Amino acid sequence: MKYILLTNDDGIDSPCLQYLKDLLSDLAEVTIVAPKSEKSWCGKEITRFGEFVVEDCGNRGYAVAGTPSDCVLIGIFHILGKDKKPDLIISGINVGANAGNSFILSSGTVGAALEAALLGIPAIAISILIPNKHKKGLNSSDVDVKYFEVAADLTKKIAKQILEVDLKDLPSNLFIINVPFNANSETKIKITSVGEAHYGSIFRELKDKGEERKKVFRFGAKNPKGAKFSIDLEDSDIRALLVERNISITPISLELTGNMEKTKDFFKNLL
Repeated sequence: MKYILLTNDDGIDSPCLQYLKDLLSDLAEVTIVAPKSEKSWCGKEITRFGEFVVEDCGNRGYAVAGTPSDCVLIGIFHILGKDKKPDLIISGINVGANAGNSFILSSGTVGAALEAALLGIPAIAISILIPNKHKKGLNSSDVDVKYFEVAADLTKKIAKQILEVDLKDLPSNLFIINVPFNANSETKIKITSVGEAHYGSIFRELKDKGEERKKVFRFGAKNPKGAKFSIDLEDSDIRALLVERNISITPISLELTGNMEKTKDFFKNLL
């Protein structure tokens, strides 16, 4: 028996979770462990202070009053346990793309998958690019399945392939997948690198709430200043998704060390 742990950062009420669970159920035993509410943009945050509740919601899975990374750790060590260690962790399907380095590192969807990969468990983080005008209501129970059925079908194909091979034979144990809006069965799939991007100034000042020597800000600038997307790199996830309108599969390495020889040379006066 194979085991899949399914999570996200959009929250347990996202219809993507149950749809994906039903689709994957013939591949493995699927357990949903997801945040109780939306936790987008939290990266790989782990709840350090205070208590949080994990609620058994029956067939809907487990709702965690914490972050996506919390969900992965709770799911692995406290819900599935040693007898049901997951063979694969899937995070998503996220409403909104996660392409480009700054967006990847800020994503709760990717953060959950990264948590799994750091534990040596293969992981998929899958997202769909949804234009803002189509986002309203996407986490309600009456959402049209057409928005994510292509992404779900692709997730199943990739999950099946990962589950059929030994861990040592995988080219990576973390894959980030981005699916363009209105993708279909004919949409091209590209293997990509991580592109360079930055979201710019994403906070806006609430001038009507400020006081003397105090300013109030919140997330959600309508037109972020300084936002940039590098589309020149031919094999980047950004170019594949935003320019070519292709599906992007990006293998992620956990090797974080920079160039040691250049660093030794730079600090040679200290060594």
